[in-house]
Amino acid sequence: SRRTLCAAAPTAGVQQGTAYGEVLPLVDADSTDNTQLLPTALRNPLQQPLSTQEESRHEVEARLLADKIHALIGTWKLTDEHGRARPAAYRDIMILVRSRTHLAIYEQALKAAQIPFVSSRQGGLLDTLEADDLLALLEFLITPFADLRLAQVLRSPLFACTDADLMLLAQQGEGPWWQRLRHMAGSGPVSVALLRAHALLQSWQAETDRLPVHDLLDRIYFEGDLMRRYQAAVPDALRAGVAANLQAFMELALNVESGRYPSLPRFFSELIDLRCATSQEAPDEGLIGEVGDALHIHSVHGAKGLEAPIVWLLNANAADKHNDSYGVLLDWPPQDAAPAHFSLYTTKQARGKQRSRYFDAEEMHARREDANLLYVAMTRARQVLIVSGCINSKATDASSWYQKIAQALERLGEVGTLGDNLLLDSASASLQRPLMHAVPDVIELTHPLPTGSREAGPVSAARHYGVNLHAVLEHIAPPQPMPDKVTLQTLLRLTDEAFAPLWHDATQLINAAHLRRFYDPSQYVRAYNELPYCTASGEIRRIDRLVEFSDSVWVLDYKTRESVPPENLAQAAAPYRSQLREYRAAMQQAYPDKAVHCALVFADARLYQIEQ
Repeated sequence: SRRTLCAAAPTAGVQQGTAYGEVLPLVDADSTDNTQLLPTALRNPLQQPLSTQEESRHEVEARLLADKIHALIGTWKLTDEHGRARPAAYRDIMILVRSRTHLAIYEQALKAAQIPFVSSRQGGLLDTLEADDLLALLEFLITPFADLRLAQVLRSPLFACTDADLMLLAQQGEGPWWQRLRHMAGSGPVSVALLRAHALLQSWQAETDRLPVHDLLDRIYFEGDLMRRYQAAVPDALRAGVAANLQAFMELALNVESGRYPSLPRFFSELIDLRCATSQEAPDEGLIGEVGDALHIHSVHGAKGLEAPIVWLLNANAADKHNDSYGVLLDWPPQDAAPAHFSLYTTKQARGKQRSRYFDAEEMHARREDANLLYVAMTRARQVLIVSGCINSKATDASSWYQKIAQALERLGEVGTLGDNLLLDSASASLQRPLMHAVPDVIELTHPLPTGSREAGPVSAARHYGVNLHAVLEHIAPPQPMPDKVTLQTLLRLTDEAFAPLWHDATQLINAAHLRRFYDPSQYVRAYNELPYCTASGEIRRIDRLVEFSDSVWVLDYKTRESVPPENLAQAAAPYRSQLREYRAAMQQAYPDKAVHCALVFADARLYQIEQ
């Protein structure tokens, strides 16, 4: 059934200040037209792919996507940053996919419905005309006798030589074309375009063996006025895409193998290999910015840093891909000169118990990364979040984003479905705050790194201990299941000497009798470790532990560096009063019907409550 969330701000009148979330019913196998899968004639397997039940389900989801977009455009109303209402447009919509496996099906449905969209195609960068021109230029700089590649470069927008210019070169006797061009530039009559090409190519050739690839490309782009010339040579509708692809090609010089190959021949060889690689491995086309009234399609990874009033998360019921074949098991702490563990593995049955802690640590890391990605997907929506998916027998409540979000909306309660006159404001926190609270994995596992000033100088031993103790408490405090001690030590990459006191202090703290109510799940409603929230100014803050009781909420802030006698607890707490008041004010908005209390918890398990 459809599940919705309508979280309203405390304002009277129309639905001003409303945020909206909707989880659409899963597309079932029974809802697809199975007759379409029956063969009506012999199929040529080289020309026609086999249609599967899974693809049929995604085709239904794609039609659902197109139909609902048609229904909401012009009927749903959004409010801009000035509070003025306006109808929803295509440019207000962002489509997110976790993977690009079925992206072609969704794009085809949008095309059939005549819905304008922009999508960054996977692995298509090196197949574009502008990238092929640059590949031709690099190949010529490496091998000046490549006549066909030189001809392509001369006819490209970079030099814009005419057919007459090329005919003139072809008639200049014997030898490579580069040799003919050099001779013509020094003696015979030649066009301005050929003279310019000769001067620039000669200059770039002289730098080929001296400059790193990125620096050489930067000089080509600048001296050749490459971006402007290409944009002037293509229709208006293609300019944004061409510019994005040229910029993406420049970035390859730093992205391919992390820029470890400064030599042009090695870089060119890597690009040729990437051009022949699968679409998942080849570089993508550049991301396009504003292109008019069109919705944007992104992968969740590619959407980092982007937002839209309306976000639709497609295929959210996909199952995790478990690798049960072979691979490398590696534990290499960044500060160590050599790995702590290195081995090869095959199937789960052949892995053995001795390495179980490393596999457990890998699994915990994978869960954290999955939660981080879900956090990114959900927070792209400023006003509306729509989630859809297909029936999947392999998906579980623990792995399916669809199930996690659906269960979150059920915890919050169905408070109404909004109709066609939906009026939404831009206060995304009104949707995201309660929804984030209701998705445990997102709260417990995600670690979006806040930006800010870098701490100067070396980190003190006390500071380092405090950071590690926070990490241990995060992993052992309920609702997290108590991990194996060795597995947690492996995950945190700590030595026995460093980990032993951390484990002792953390377990002593959560087992303290006077703190038991904060760590015993039978005594509270729910609890969160390392809870992130967003301030009104857009900054990320993090609460060490939040515990919700039936009538109150407690914010606990761990202080692990202080060592003060009992009579000085008030003095030790003084610097943190304003910080905890801020926590209280923020959580009071999230829990308006409950009293919010704040307290400091010191490393020796002493608790000091901060009053109003």
